[in-house]
Amino acid sequence: MAGRGARRCYIDSAVCRMPGWDAFVSYSSVDGAVAARVQRAIERYRLPDGRRLRVFRDETDISGGELPAQLVRALADCACLIVCCSNAAARSPWVQREIEAFRERAGDRPILPILVADDPPASLPASLATGSLRWADLRAGWRFGLPRPQTHVELVRVIAGVAGIEFRELLPLDRRRRLRFRLRTAAIAMAVLVLSAWIPVLDWLDVTPVRSQVFHCDQLDDGIAWFVLNEAYAIRNIVSIVRGTPGLSEAGAVAGDGVLDGSFIPRGRMLPAMVASGLRERCDRIDAEWLGQPAAGTCIALRESETTDFFADPMGGIEASLTDVIVGASPPFVLPTPWRRLDPEEWAGYGRTMTPSAGLPIAAEGAEIWLGFPQSPFAAGNLWHTVDGGKSWRVVRSISDVHSIRFLDIGLLIAARLDRVTGFYLLRDTSFVPFDVPGKGDDLEVCGQVDAHPLVRTDRTAWLRVRRPWWRARLD
Repeated sequence: MAGRGARRCYIDSAVCRMPGWDAFVSYSSVDGAVAARVQRAIERYRLPDGRRLRVFRDETDISGGELPAQLVRALADCACLIVCCSNAAARSPWVQREIEAFRERAGDRPILPILVADDPPASLPASLATGSLRWADLRAGWRFGLPRPQTHVELVRVIAGVAGIEFRELLPLDRRRRLRFRLRTAAIAMAVLVLSAWIPVLDWLDVTPVRSQVFHCDQLDDGIAWFVLNEAYAIRNIVSIVRGTPGLSEAGAVAGDGVLDGSFIPRGRMLPAMVASGLRERCDRIDAEWLGQPAAGTCIALRESETTDFFADPMGGIEASLTDVIVGASPPFVLPTPWRRLDPEEWAGYGRTMTPSAGLPIAAEGAEIWLGFPQSPFAAGNLWHTVDGGKSWRVVRSISDVHSIRFLDIGLLIAARLDRVTGFYLLRDTSFVPFDVPGKGDDLEVCGQVDAHPLVRTDRTAWLRVRRPWWRARLD
């Protein structure tokens, strides 16, 4: 920079006086990319006293004629001339003209040749090949945008020459600086790694009760109820309720158990009136065949309609009754679903061993109600939706064979068949999107949630989605 006084350039052991530029880079257009890297390396380097160097580089090819006036001024105002040497530079008349112009105007200021390609002396311009100048060898190049170790050392040599510092003094300082940088980078990387290991991620935990196979689950006010299979010798009493809330530290830990009785009415299910005796009394629907209570103070009932319809199939079809839907005090609404699939007489043979998972899935939130039907030999099953408490209904035709429906904090989650693929699906805006669960199976159910985290079942295994540290999720 101007006004800094005199200094020495030790590559050529000559005296450099301080004009407007610290260095001028002369190069062939073939070596433009390397010249740009050399310029950036010099300008980004912080000298021991905190200074940074200024380097002039022509970014466009010279079109012809004499050297442009701005280049002549830059050559006159630079402290040193850096020449990028290669076979292309040796053949370039413009590199030779810049060297001659610099010598003519800069007197005894040094010229610093650097080898960027090919072998000397063929790679040296004619005016430099006969001298005793020492060059810096950058032919080892860069890797991933960074100079290789040998290239970096040679760049330090060039920087020392431009800055007027002894190379043997600058190199040890540079090595100590790079060592501190590596140690600092390693410490930061280690800190980031340790901190990121504790970043919570979504993960699925197997929370199936110990030594149990779950074939149904339900949400309770104080946790989850599991319906599990007993040993084979107790097959006549196959339903047990295991109450408890799955814990993250002891997955599957439970407390208390009991046998299903009429006082326990599963949520999210419509049951035949003969099974849901307690609910039948609460809903006061004596004439209803199926009862459910999707929301506090609201009862929904299904009954066999006097209206019948013919349901065709490849075997000829069947004449079956339609279904009347009664919600609160609203008049019956007819859903075109075969009643034969829901015949309550089929439940009589099970008695107390009845599984509530065979009920009709239902979910409600305020005046919004979702009612699902499973697949039958006569119909694919439907998902029905109302937003006005049952006064009007619409069918979601993309969904069939509904296993389970439940409102969770993450939204409406269903286990059903979408486009012929059975799985879990989450309602997003107006459409259902896949909700990935690690377990695979055909018998799927949405159990509920624990601390706002969804709990689902695939076949006989229960899964709870939680947030836990990244390292723990990967370790398991």
